[in-house]
Amino acid sequence: MKFVPRKADGRVNISEGPHLLWFVKLLLGLVVLVAVLYLALGLIADQIASRISVETELKINALLGLPPPHEPLNDNERYLQGLVDRLAAQVEPPSDYDFRVEISCTPRINALAVPGGKIVMFSGLLEELMTENEVAMILGHEIGHHLNHDQLRKMGRRLVPLAIGALLGFGGGADGVIEPAASLSALRYSRGQERAADLVGLELLQRAYGHANGAVTAQMRLSLANAPTWMDEIPDTFSTHPKQEKRIDFLRRIIKERGYPLEAVQALPVEFKNTLCE
Repeated sequence: MKFVPRKADGRVNISEGPHLLWFVKLLLGLVVLVAVLYLALGLIADQIASRISVETELKINALLGLPPPHEPLNDNERYLQGLVDRLAAQVEPPSDYDFRVEISCTPRINALAVPGGKIVMFSGLLEELMTENEVAMILGHEIGHHLNHDQLRKMGRRLVPLAIGALLGFGGGADGVIEPAASLSALRYSRGQERAADLVGLELLQRAYGHANGAVTAQMRLSLANAPTWMDEIPDTFSTHPKQEKRIDFLRRIIKERGYPLEAVQALPVEFKNTLCE
């Protein structure tokens, strides 16, 4: 029998089936895998961060070129240091950190917890706070970040996407696949860190002053100071911080549940704001 070759039709080497559906399933599976790996490796990074000593944190700062904590340089820093010491004395069990606070003369309405025990208070933030209790709440919040090793945990979790890319054999060209899946998990984690730090700040404030007045008003002042923008319309899922109104509601609920009293607040020193950056 003579072989007669047939002309191939236009569908040769093309598989049958809903290709778009297969692609979507494959992409979703990859996203789920990346999310699971991010969670698992993130937990490992958290465990490592929580075991790093204060001395090692200071060495990490030095490697990153960050200046070490220093003694108070003026009356305002000495005043804030006194508040930090008062709050730190309420930490149970006692911490290994030697907390140090400094003022940064910048209009940013923010504060930072720098690994090693340093707290940086921006003058823009201090300008908005009206009472000692409100300042103490913010300082307690930053102490909470230190006690929870949040900055080191963030550093560790920033390395997780690189580890996932190496495990999956993607190399450096997989950012578009890995980053979106990892970022959603990271944002939720960051919001959890902020809420936990708020809770520590509230507890230290209540222990140091015998009441919780100043915790809610501090957040209310920050809410008023930060003018509404289009970013306020972004869902919580895509934000690193809980929305201000949710933080206020959370603090109010905890104060009510725990029966914390609300008593008279203490005023700031008369010249405090007038000499912030002198």
